[in-house]
Amino acid sequence: LKPAPGRSYEHASLSGSESAGILIFLMSLDDPSPQVVQAVRAGVAWFANSALDGIRVERKNGDTSVTKDRKAPPVWARFYDITTNRPIFSGRDGVVKYQLAEIERERRGGYAWYGNWGHKVSSAYRKWKHR
Repeated sequence: LKPAPGRSYEHASLSGSESAGILIFLMSLDDPSPQVVQAVRAGVAWFANSALDGIRVERKNGDTSVTKDRKAPPVWARFYDITTNRPIFSGRDGVVKYQLAEIERERRGGYAWYGNWGHKVSSAYRKWKHR
């Protein structure tokens, strides 16, 4: 399988959201193969290394903004550049941007660009008997 784009603002990338769902599914398998165990460990490590610290994401009045906040809990971007692992964003024009504020309001507020997916993965991993 190779990464593939989705809609115009969903570039081929590493995905915080979809990757979390896959890892949680893999951890639900009763008798995972050694390859699955290795994949889960690698995925958990990726989430640990891809956490975004020091920012607060707020949704208000149909818009989403990002501000610096050293006390905010870690969040994860929806999409990360495959080569650099840098968070990427895009409007309906399909142009990759590196700051959420650079895309149009409709896309900022109408899409889950950030989430707590890594917390869910970490929680499931702590309970996983095949660690």
